[in-house]
Amino acid sequence: RVVVQHRSRYHYPRPALQGPQLIRLRPADNARIESYQLLAEPEHRLRWLRDPHGNCVARVTFKA
Repeated sequence: RVVVQHRSRYHYPRPALQGPQLIRLRPADNARIESYQLLAEPEHRLRWLRDPHGNCVARVTFKA
């Protein structure tokens, strides 16, 4: 078994608006993955969608 963690952090030099984000970071449907979790901060709404090619895309909308 292998554990893989990927962390992305974004820091901006001045305040920025948090608009909707599309995240394309998910294992393929045919991959033998026991568990998968996508976490985002701050408080948000996360919806899984499919792009025109059938790939999974997470749409994250942050609360104002």
